[in-house]
Amino acid sequence: MNQLKIRLDHTDLASRKTAVEKREEILKSVARGEIVVIDLSAVLSISGSYADELFGVLAAVTSLDWIHEHVQLVGARESVLRDIASSINRRLSYADRVA
Repeated sequence: MNQLKIRLDHTDLASRKTAVEKREEILKSVARGEIVVIDLSAVLSISGSYADELFGVLAAVTSLDWIHEHVQLVGARESVLRDIASSINRRLSYADRVA
């Protein structure tokens, strides 16, 4: 299986618009049969809105199992991983309450 490597080069990720673009890129790549490797080594902080729009929505439209199977995060600081996990948790909790 081929890999698409995405390096997020900005130290601070905050734009929902940029997050939407990355999410769409991930979904298209996986649809082509690729594993997506996201390099977060340059990222010092990630806003809740960026994390929600990229990772939270991705989890909501697919599943956590899907993410584990198709997306790998590398080089992330613990604080960035916590923010991503928190956004995914909030989004999935909200989806469960609405469903």
